[in-house]
Amino acid sequence: MIDFPLQERVLPTVLRRAAEAQPDWPFILHGDEVFSYADVDRLSTQLAHGLRKRGVSRGARVATILDNSPRYILTLFAVAKLGALNVPINTAARAELLRYYLQDADCTHVVVQDSYLPVLREAWPGIALPMVLVSLEQASDHNLPTWDDVLADGEALRGSSLDVALNAWDPWLILYTSGTTGPSKGSICPNAHSLSIGRTQAMRMALERSDRLYTCLPLFHGNALNYSTLTALWARATVALEARFSARRFWSDIHRYRATQFNAMMVVASILEKLPVTPEEQDNPVRIAALVPPPANRRQLEERWGLQIISQYALSEACPVAVLAAGEAYDKPRTSGRVSDNVELRIVDENDVEVPRGTPGEIVLRTRQPWTMFSGYCGKTEATLAAFRNLWFHTGDRAYLDADGYLFFVDRVKDAIRRRGENISAFEIETILKGHEAILEAAAVPVPSELGEDEVAVFIVKATPELTERAVIEYAVRKMAYFMVPRYVRFVDELPKTPSQKISKPALREIAKAGYREMWDREASGIQVNRFSADQLRPKGAKTT
Repeated sequence: MIDFPLQERVLPTVLRRAAEAQPDWPFILHGDEVFSYADVDRLSTQLAHGLRKRGVSRGARVATILDNSPRYILTLFAVAKLGALNVPINTAARAELLRYYLQDADCTHVVVQDSYLPVLREAWPGIALPMVLVSLEQASDHNLPTWDDVLADGEALRGSSLDVALNAWDPWLILYTSGTTGPSKGSICPNAHSLSIGRTQAMRMALERSDRLYTCLPLFHGNALNYSTLTALWARATVALEARFSARRFWSDIHRYRATQFNAMMVVASILEKLPVTPEEQDNPVRIAALVPPPANRRQLEERWGLQIISQYALSEACPVAVLAAGEAYDKPRTSGRVSDNVELRIVDENDVEVPRGTPGEIVLRTRQPWTMFSGYCGKTEATLAAFRNLWFHTGDRAYLDADGYLFFVDRVKDAIRRRGENISAFEIETILKGHEAILEAAAVPVPSELGEDEVAVFIVKATPELTERAVIEYAVRKMAYFMVPRYVRFVDELPKTPSQKISKPALREIAKAGYREMWDREASGIQVNRFSADQLRPKGAKTT
């Protein structure tokens, strides 16, 4: 496998050298579309020239609100080639949350899919940022330059250099991660950070250029971007890209792309495990899968699917922290593996004092090589300093190391919820709910999900007695990302408070964990929520400005 020293881990450099070495080898597969390494290098340079004509230059911040597609990847590379920063936005974000992402990252431009343009304009009426429209419709009356227009603008210059000198430590990406006691924070990621993730994963799986990495996870998350796309780039292999997960199509997609590797979060693995066994599943071409967190029945799934399973503990701010190899530690269910070579890790108490093996505490870490983790939170100096107090990055996650050095995740110190592969800020749920005129106070906590991870439960103090649980959910559907919408609701006269009058989340978590089955349940009430729910609530014919 080709390797690059740290100082050469620059996205355009790694892409260019791969294109020079194997110009015709497929890099991106998407449906019937095939883009070679030469295609991706040439088109991303052409697009970069076009974006430069639209004002994108070094240091600019370009938001992308797109579904998975080759255009998404081409946009990411084009922005990186200009020395600008990509800001991938969760396509489920809407209203205050969507506007917050754009303003918090100080975005200068937006590349938006036409289907998300009404949501964007509703979230930020009068938005004045220059926009580029990725049009999936044949006709568009939005009066905006399209992605194809911008690509055409750069055609005359596609053979000329962009003349942008880039370094491994230059930032190229702002990834938003769930807030703890405040709003979501944007992690500023250097080139070397993301590429070092790809390097680690490619080496762990012994990838070759003949490998095909399948992902149906969204590119606005680090998994599909770093652990599939950039991992494929590092190995000079191929990424097979689908728009979203479909249990019905999963194994047929695997066969269609002849995939040899895939990544899956717990919810995907749980759904696949519950499917009836089929010949298509059993006779699949995959040799290795990365499942996070590692399933307790790892050996059984390996036998059922005829592949090997690896896992890791990782987070947006860092490279893989702990890694579990194929065939390792079957006698330690749920371990995330041993600490990665590039990481120093400690388990500490609330005073940052290291605790003995077997004792749970907070994971703190630092990398052995510079620029292989994020460089700070966007616009949040105090939060960055707090996270790096005493010269160690504080993850907000509780775990313990056993006598053999294996890491076992326990729970979260931070006030965040993990639902179906999404990190959710309880603070953001509460802030949005308190915008309802009939809600006086709100507190969100996690409760167990049948699919693993969490469901969202909320405790609400009403300002007016007429408020119903259904009204709370309808408001939430209109105002927040679908995956944030609470499943369980309980009205209370008051919330438990600490002596300093802060809401006592530990007390509420215990109450919810013990009694969530007795709480009002929107699913039991026949209310199913998906990414289209807000559109279904919008009156027919209603227009956004």
